[in-house]
Amino acid sequence: MQAKITYTVDLHKVPSKVSGLLEEIKSEIENLSKKISKIQIMTEEFNDMPVAFAYLEQVSNTLLSTENQLQDCKNILSGYFNALTDLNTQLKGEQEQEVPANNNDIIEKG
Repeated sequence: MQAKITYTVDLHKVPSKVSGLLEEIKSEIENLSKKISKIQIMTEEFNDMPVAFAYLEQVSNTLLSTENQLQDCKNILSGYFNALTDLNTQLKGEQEQEVPANNNDIIEKG
């Protein structure tokens, strides 16, 4: 059984957090590749179908979990992109307020 967890990090730390998650996923996929090679040997050389089937079931479950982790990364990056877009829009709005829109905003003494 899996559970979703949520926690808050500084915006600038999001890319490194996602990178760490992707590193874990990459490692898991490399391990899965090795397991699949072992399963292939079991079926070809040892004709050990019950054990191969059990290992395939484990690989399948791990792949489902890995897909969930990839989706989490996609969701995090989507939220990160949205936050950067919102921040950029906010900063542009603040800059526009600081600059006079036209010459009527300048008061002449006379």
